[in-house]
Amino acid sequence: MIYYSKTTQLVANLFALLFIIAAGVQFMHLDKFEAQLEEFPILSSFSLTLSWFIPVIEIAIAVLLFKRKTKLFGLYVTSFWFVFFSFYIMFLLTASTYAPCACGHSFFTMSWENQLLFNTACILISAAALSFNKPNTYALSRQTKFKAHFNN
Repeated sequence: MIYYSKTTQLVANLFALLFIIAAGVQFMHLDKFEAQLEEFPILSSFSLTLSWFIPVIEIAIAVLLFKRKTKLFGLYVTSFWFVFFSFYIMFLLTASTYAPCACGHSFFTMSWENQLLFNTACILISAAALSFNKPNTYALSRQTKFKAHFNN
């Protein structure tokens, strides 16, 4: 049985809600996201696929975060997702003449620099939640003693 700290559960549930809301906003504006992706020379041929792929992935991450057995894996995927999106924003802000698409940006209506700060905070929060998720040794020892008592 997997034991999660209350902090890990809270963080996972908040991230899951964040991903569901972000995916909902993106689904409501699919045509806008597709049009923005078409402006990128590299992504223009994949614009329709990516405009659907990103919110579907976010919903899948939310499902991982809500399910008890996949919550820990979901937190690792969440961390990767925020790191990946942060590198994407940094790359486009520093090395490209194109502005990043509004995939997550329109949800928060903040500048891209603030979006990077938000992503950094989310990465730190998910790392903290992962570090707080240590096995509950007291519960495990009681469970072992309970089983040992009845096995004799």
